[in-house]
Amino acid sequence: MITIATDGSCIGNPGAGAYGLVAQGNGLLIERAIPVAATTNNEMELRGLLEALLLYADSLQSQGPATILCDSQLAVKGYNEWLDGWRSGGWRKKGGAIAHLALWQEIAFLKSLVGDRVAVQWIRAHQNRGTINDRVDALANACARSQRAVNGPALQDTLDGFAERLAAAYPGRTGTAASVPSPATIRAPGTHTPEDAGTVLSAARRLITDRLGSDPHAIALVTRIDAVLAA
Repeated sequence: MITIATDGSCIGNPGAGAYGLVAQGNGLLIERAIPVAATTNNEMELRGLLEALLLYADSLQSQGPATILCDSQLAVKGYNEWLDGWRSGGWRKKGGAIAHLALWQEIAFLKSLVGDRVAVQWIRAHQNRGTINDRVDALANACARSQRAVNGPALQDTLDGFAERLAAAYPGRTGTAASVPSPATIRAPGTHTPEDAGTVLSAARRLITDRLGSDPHAIALVTRIDAVLAA
């Protein structure tokens, strides 16, 4: 059994931040923390969860099932209770737009891959008992203050083929899932395709959606990008 604790930190909220994880079990110990110059606490919590899911899907599945521990109610309830409703509702909620939509879609994609092999559970923060959660809390906070990565870069920024497989699973990033690749094919070791215009536009779309959400100008720009990508 693998246990992965995640945490996000933001100095000032908004402000400089970081997200991190500590994974242990079966003789393994993996620590990672990634700084972000300008962010929010919620974004860091979600990126921590996303990084844990990617780590498991990419390299830890052979170790058996995993439990991800997270002290963010937003991340845990979103993963366990809200994702299906958001997807069936066209990626909107009753109150309007979903904050950090692009991150939630990536998390939903990974949830489709790992299925019931991964459980996401809430854990109380700041227990100060030397737990794995206390360890990742200290790791993320130190990274947020120093803005120096620990065992980076992040998989969500570098994993071969992740962006392409995500785009295939969510055409136009509207939440309509196409065929989802098997967990074994999330990464093809030794393969890499040069960055092209489509990859750049997809990355720009993700950034615009994540940062600006339902802003009318952002929606108009995303619509134009979608038209180019579909051409």
